[in-house]
Amino acid sequence: MQGSSSNVATVNFFTKFTSSEQFEKVFREGMSLVEETANYLDGPGRLDARVLERHGAIAYATESMRLTTRLMQLASWLLLLGFFGLRIFKNINVKIIITSPTFHGNA
Repeated sequence: MQGSSSNVATVNFFTKFTSSEQFEKVFREGMSLVEETANYLDGPGRLDARVLERHGAIAYATESMRLTTRLMQLASWLLLLGFFGLRIFKNINVKIIITSPTFHGNA
């Protein structure tokens, strides 16, 4: 297609998504999930765990820590997306690499 000129418009999907109503909904629901889970683990979950036998209590504590860690990762991810979506660094090129944690052993 030599000699032909095309009008190419690029779309910044990151900015478009983070400023969308859909992202707002995902953000609110994600943060609500973190809060609801924390409330359960600190309240009824803690009470329920007290009646468990030793092995059950250890398993509950382990899974609670894993769940809390994952939810904090979710909250951090949402906050970062929202923060960078605000275009605070509009004059700076920022590269974000999001990776999943690697667990070793019996995880």
